[in-house]
Amino acid sequence: MKGILFKVILTFIVSNFYFSTLLAQNSRSSLFAEVNMLKEQADNQDAEMLTPSSYEKGMEYLEKAQSDFEKGKSLEKIQKNIDKATGEFEYCVEHAPEARTMFNDALDARSAAVEAGSPDNQEEMWNDAEKRLNHAAEKLEKGKESKAASVSEEAKEQYQSTEMESIKTNVFGEAEEMIDEAEDNKVQKTAEKTLDGAETSLTKGVTVAEASRYNLTEAEMYAKEAEYKAKQSMAINKEVKELKKSKASKEDIILGHQSDIARIGSVVGISPAFDEGTANGVDEVNSAVQALRDSMDMLMGTIDELQGNLDEYSSEIGSLEEVRAMLAHEREVEAKFNEVFNMFNPDEVEVFRQQDKIILRMKSFAFPIGSAEIQQSNYATLRQVENAVRVFPTNEITVEGHTDSSGGEKANQKLSEERAEAVKNYMSANLPEYDADHIKAVGYGESKPIASNDTKEGAQMNRRIDVVIDVRRD
Repeated sequence: MKGILFKVILTFIVSNFYFSTLLAQNSRSSLFAEVNMLKEQADNQDAEMLTPSSYEKGMEYLEKAQSDFEKGKSLEKIQKNIDKATGEFEYCVEHAPEARTMFNDALDARSAAVEAGSPDNQEEMWNDAEKRLNHAAEKLEKGKESKAASVSEEAKEQYQSTEMESIKTNVFGEAEEMIDEAEDNKVQKTAEKTLDGAETSLTKGVTVAEASRYNLTEAEMYAKEAEYKAKQSMAINKEVKELKKSKASKEDIILGHQSDIARIGSVVGISPAFDEGTANGVDEVNSAVQALRDSMDMLMGTIDELQGNLDEYSSEIGSLEEVRAMLAHEREVEAKFNEVFNMFNPDEVEVFRQQDKIILRMKSFAFPIGSAEIQQSNYATLRQVENAVRVFPTNEITVEGHTDSSGGEKANQKLSEERAEAVKNYMSANLPEYDADHIKAVGYGESKPIASNDTKEGAQMNRRIDVVIDVRRD
């Protein structure tokens, strides 16, 4: 009995705790719903940046209300802070767009600086620009529009300077590091001209970048050139030191250079002579290289010409293949046309061709006046037409309905459509091998006569069903 009582009490306590928690959650959700919605709207408007003082106050009031709620303080006190937070966030939502308009240029400059990576690689300058924009926003909140505009202009200029420094870091950072390394290695003593060349290229690149910060192709070229020359200066410095250590004579140095030039000459198929000096051997190698270039240019011209001929021949071959395919298709269609033509008595079904269409005109086919009901007397003709259609198992079929001009135009149009649809449905039922989409029906009413409606014979000819087979090549 005691055990049962204990379980009942425990269940009551757990249930009470669960429902109390659920009630508290629901209460919190409803209590903070409006202020949370306004805060979200303020965040979407970048209010923390554009109306910083009001946003900060709003957050302080909101956090205080949340803390009081967690501590179980009075609802009146909590609501008071919520109301204050709501007022601040309402101000943010209302005035942030105005601030965005006033600070538009500064914000554009800020976005460009972010794109250049300024928050990471120019942290000090970036923070200064952010403080200026924050100061401008605070001035605007206090109604000091003129001062806000002035400080906003300062922020814009600082963002632009920050962006420029970031661009320099991104484009010229490696070159600057390489020049610094060369100077640390004291290459000025052994490769002064080369190092000066690196610094000159760097200066030119920076000048170009400052003149056109959004078209950096030329600046990047100068940066690579500066980096190359800085590396070259260190390589020269290393070789000079090695020469000093080796105590090589001037003759040894010259012979070493001539040996290097001779190795290059062997690659291009000559043995340069140095009996008239090193420069003479260099000239021979240069001449051989130029001759190879000229030969290569001629060869490339020949290759281009051959490629042009090949493209032309390929085009001609493609055209011939197309012609062959067209002729083969035409022969196939002609053979099938003759097969179908021989299936019919011309007095019952006229078979003829109009360009890419073979037309089966059912001359003996007739409907009762004003009706779309197929008569039993027409079944034999329809079976013949179905056999003809089977000769073209993959081609699209269109059943066309036509009337004479007796009766109203709208009535004739409707009647022609109904008759074409009736024949189409009959054929579809008896041609299961055909997809439903391959057989279509269309009515033309009295719009396409083939004879005069003024005579009985002409009107009879105009009341017709044509089955049209599309024989175009896919």
